Amino acid sequence: MEVQRILKIAAAWWWLILASALVAAVTSFVVTRQSPPIYQSRAALLVGQTLRNPNASGSDTYSAEALAKSYADLAVREPVLQGALNALGLKWDWLTLKSIVNARAVPGTQVVEVTVIDTDPVRVKALASEIANQLIQQSPSANDSTQDAQRQFTRDQVDKLRANIKKAEQEVRELDDAISKSNSARQILDARTRQTTVQTQITTWQSSYAQLLSNIDNETPNALRVIEAAQQPTIPIGPNLPTNVLLATLIGLSLGAGAAVLLDFIDDTMKAGDDIGKELSSSFLGTIPRIGTLRDRDSAKLLGRSDEFSPGIEALQLVRTNLQFSAIDKPLKTLMVTSSRPSDGKSLTAANLAMTLARTGARVIIVDADLRRPTQHYLFNVPNYLGLTNALLEKDTELDKFLITYEGLENLRILPAGPLVPNPPELLASNRMRDIIAQLRERADIVIFDALPVINLADALSLGQQLDGALLVVRVNRTRRQVAQAAVANLRRSGIHIFGVVLNDLRVSRNNSYYYYADRKDGKSKRRGSRSGRSFGAGAPASSDPGAIPAGASDPA
Repeated sequence: MEVQRILKIAAAWWWLILASALVAAVTSFVVTRQSPPIYQSRAALLVGQTLRNPNASGSDTYSAEALAKSYADLAVREPVLQGALNALGLKWDWLTLKSIVNARAVPGTQVVEVTVIDTDPVRVKALASEIANQLIQQSPSANDSTQDAQRQFTRDQVDKLRANIKKAEQEVRELDDAISKSNSARQILDARTRQTTVQTQITTWQSSYAQLLSNIDNETPNALRVIEAAQQPTIPIGPNLPTNVLLATLIGLSLGAGAAVLLDFIDDTMKAGDDIGKELSSSFLGTIPRIGTLRDRDSAKLLGRSDEFSPGIEALQLVRTNLQFSAIDKPLKTLMVTSSRPSDGKSLTAANLAMTLARTGARVIIVDADLRRPTQHYLFNVPNYLGLTNALLEKDTELDKFLITYEGLENLRILPAGPLVPNPPELLASNRMRDIIAQLRERADIVIFDALPVINLADALSLGQQLDGALLVVRVNRTRRQVAQAAVANLRRSGIHIFGVVLNDLRVSRNNSYYYYADRKDGKSKRRGSRSGRSFGAGAPASSDPGAIPAGASDPA
C-alpha cells in the first residue's frame, strides 16, 4: 500500500485510531490499578551427584539431564501438586495450583527450577518449598534409614582407613630415621623388614580407601536435592502499570489502524481524493462543498448576493466553466441533472447551477422533472399547483402560463412539477413532452431539468433521450462506486450524452478551501484568488439574488 494512501486513511479515520488507543489505555490502566500485586518464589533442585564427582562420566551427566526434564514434567502433575496442597492444608483443586506453577529443566544442566506465582508472599514461598519437597519424596533420594546407615558406616570406615594410613606412613618415616642412625647390621635388617611389611599394609589400606571413597562419590545419578531454597519475596513482580498501559495503547493503535484499513477497503463510496473521471469514464467537472442542509425547510435559501464569494459560488462557477468546455463539440441548450440514487444532492445542484448561470446574464429555465418527489418549488418558494404535469395534460394551453419568473432575477424562470400523476415515465416520453422541450428551447439560452435518479427508474432515461445531455451528481462518501458506474452505464445504454460528473457534499473548512477566504471581523467577506468562466448568455453583468441555500447539501431527491 502506498504511503500516500496510508496517510489518507489515517487522516480519514484518525478518530477511530485515537479512540481505539485511548479505550485500550484507559481500560488497561483501570484493570491494572484494580489488580492485586503478584509475587514470585523459586526453588532449584539438583539431579544426581556428578557435580561432586571429580571423575564424572559423560553418561552420568546425560542421564542426570534427562532425569531433570522428567522431574520438571512431574512437578506439575497431580501427585506432586496434590501432595503439596495436602501438606499445606490448602483446599484448592490441584488444577488451580497448576495454573500458577511453572517447572523447567535449565537447558544444558541438571538443575530443575520450580517457580510459583501468587498474590500472597508467604503462601508463594510455602508452595515453592513444598513442591520441591514433594519432588524429592517422589525420587529414590527420599529419606531411607537403611541407606543412611550404610552410607554412614562407609564414611566411618573411610575415616579409620585414613587414620591408619597416616599412622603407618609416620611409622615408615621413623624406621627410615632408625636405619640412618643404626650401626648394627642386624638392627638395620629388622628395620627394613618391618618397613616392607608396613608399606605393604599401607598399599592394602590405600586400595580399600580408594574403593570406599569411590562408592561414596559414585552414588546413583537418580538423586534429588535442593540447592536453592525458596525465599519469601518482598517486592511484587507485577502488575507493571506503565508497561501494561503502553502495550495496551500499542495494541489499541494497531487494532484501530487495522480497522481503518479494513473499513477503507470495504468502503467503495466515491471520495474526494479519487480520480472520479477515470472511475466513471466521464469528464470530472468539479466539486461542490457542503454548506448547509435542506432538512430545515425554513432556512433553506438559494445562493445569492450574500454568498457571492462563498465556496459554493466559486465551486459552481468552476462547474459552469468546465461544463461550457465540455459542451464545445456538442451544443448545450437542454441539460438534465440527475444522480444514481436519491439524496445525492442533484436537486440543489440543479437549482444553484441555474442561479449561477442566470447571474451571468443567460436566460435560464429550470424544470422540475422529478414528478415523484418534486423539490424545486420548495427551493424557490413558488407555488406548485400548476406546473409541468398540467402542461403535459393541457395540450392547448400556452406554456408561459406555467413559467414563474424568479423575483429579483428576471432572466431565471421556474417550471414546477405540478400535481403528482400516476404515470410519470409515459408523460415524460410523450410527444407532448417533446413539444414542451422545443418551446423551452426557444424561450431560454439553457434549460435545466431536475430529473429522477437513473437507477431502477425509467423517468430520467425517457427524458434524457430528448435532451442534449446529462450532468451526473454523485455524493462524496455516500454514493457507491458500483452504483455510480451503473448509472453511467444506464445513461450511455439509453443513448444519453454525459457532459460530466460533479462530486457533491464535500466538507471543507475555511482553512482548507483553496478558493475562499472570509474575514468576519467586520461582518464582511473578502474574495481572494476567485475563479471565473464564460457564461451561456450574452456576457451581461452577473446579477444575484438575496438569500442562500447550500450548493452541495443533500436533498430528498
